[in-house]
Amino acid sequence: MSFWALLLVSLLVHDAAGYFRNRAQSSIMGGEDAPVGHWPWMAQLTIYNGLDRKNYCGGTLISEEWVLTAAHCLDDEDLNLGGSSVRLGLLSLEGPSEYDLGISYTVSHPDYEEEYSLLLHDIALVKLSVKVTFTSSVAPVHLLGLQETFAQHSECWITGWGHVANNEPLDGKRTLQQAKVPIVKQSACKDAFPGVTSDMLCAGDLKHLACLGDSGGPLVCGTAQGRFVQVGIVSFGPSECGFPGVYTRVDKYTQFIKETIHF
Repeated sequence: MSFWALLLVSLLVHDAAGYFRNRAQSSIMGGEDAPVGHWPWMAQLTIYNGLDRKNYCGGTLISEEWVLTAAHCLDDEDLNLGGSSVRLGLLSLEGPSEYDLGISYTVSHPDYEEEYSLLLHDIALVKLSVKVTFTSSVAPVHLLGLQETFAQHSECWITGWGHVANNEPLDGKRTLQQAKVPIVKQSACKDAFPGVTSDMLCAGDLKHLACLGDSGGPLVCGTAQGRFVQVGIVSFGPSECGFPGVYTRVDKYTQFIKETIHF
């Protein structure tokens, strides 16, 4: 068994009762402030559940009116879209955004479910209340095309706002964080997270990862064609920072996305 698998399995044994609940948190461990306009597709979702509680998730703009995120961000029987919103063109949570929009409706994958400690088909789409105009700081992410490939050693990045370590929130201006992360071999991912499917992948290392989630946020990787594409959506991972997490593989859901947004 690989080094990563041994680390992860040790954590799972230690915390078998509840190691995978990372709902609606957005955090980057070991990151750095993102440059202005460097990740123009990044979205912040504020999800209101109608019980005077708001959850926060990441997401990615994929068209003029659709944002891609994780289904578990919207998995609440008291979900109230009337109080929910999406911010685009946002760098600092303390600063302005180009857009602060309402949500028309959401579409989670029809087969999304929580099975034991796994989140299956953890992908959803959020339709914005109005179409946006693309600018240098608001633009859609590229999705992996049929002729594009990314390898295990591709340059990959995660982005998000929130905690930077266990129980340590991002402070100061709360600027969007970015971190370069490695893709973990699928065999090690499966060894560490029993039940992981081919629709999922693992990414991160001991210093740079989505800490406690970054739910719904993107994992983007460089392709042989020379551009960044979104290959993953932050789904779940260990309850403690310092270990790789599991991402929904976006390329496995191309048909779902196209049928939903009529792309």
